[in-house]
Amino acid sequence: MNEDDTMLLGLVDDSPITSSAIRDDIRELVGAGEYGIAFDTLCSSLYEDEHQITRAYFERLQAAAKSLYLPRTTDGLCELIADTSIEAMATRGDYALLRWFGRKFPGLLVQGDTLSVLNETLAELKDLLNTGDIEEATFVLGELTRTMHGLQTSYEDMMKSAKIALPYAKRD
Repeated sequence: MNEDDTMLLGLVDDSPITSSAIRDDIRELVGAGEYGIAFDTLCSSLYEDEHQITRAYFERLQAAAKSLYLPRTTDGLCELIADTSIEAMATRGDYALLRWFGRKFPGLLVQGDTLSVLNETLAELKDLLNTGDIEEATFVLGELTRTMHGLQTSYEDMMKSAKIALPYAKRD
């Protein structure tokens, strides 16, 4: 038995896949030296049946993908991780830059009260537009635009301080 056999059979044995038919198919593919197909079958079964996996198991899958020169095979499997660990990368005022395990780019945490105010402002804007009060709607839209610009500026500043490229092209 070579390293690939041992690695893949270990992943099958430790997987949350309950179907003995699928597990046997993967083992048969490994025995035939069809490592890429075996690994793809394992990852597809995990994803399609939405099996929860641990962070450690996901890392083993990523290592196997790298070893087998199949780096894209584990794309999307991070969604299955039962571990909801996050990394707090930076804070600015009421906002925080957070990265969930398995995600390439961090996100911006917005406090619930801020989210509520944004939602109320949008509802007010809708009401003003429905009643035809364009002057007041324009004012409210300006306030909302400034608030959203502040959120984005905070995000961009924290990304810059964390030395992470933005996940989008910045408008001039």
